[in-house]
Amino acid sequence: METQFLFFFSALGVFNALLISFYFFFYKKPKSKANYFFGLLLLMLAIRVGKSVFFHFNRDLADVYIKIGLSACILIGPALYFYIKSVMYPEKKNKYWPVHFLILLISA
Repeated sequence: METQFLFFFSALGVFNALLISFYFFFYKKPKSKANYFFGLLLLMLAIRVGKSVFFHFNRDLADVYIKIGLSACILIGPALYFYIKSVMYPEKKNKYWPVHFLILLISA
């Protein structure tokens, strides 16, 4: 019974993070880079926590899911960095942020 509660509340937290990240991607007004980076940060955290929850309750998880969780873990740092940078300096234009994410995705 305790493990069912743990799984339910963990999965509920992941679901809430996914909903909030999609809210910041698609519905939040005004559209700004800070909103997109915050949505990306929440999405990466939800993927990482979701992978850990499912791995905790199912040890026979395929390796591809574990690698997706590790890739999300790698992208948490840059998403947080660019979110803070876009909040603190909204007037600065950083056009090279996709390069950072692309390099990290290729290396993962």
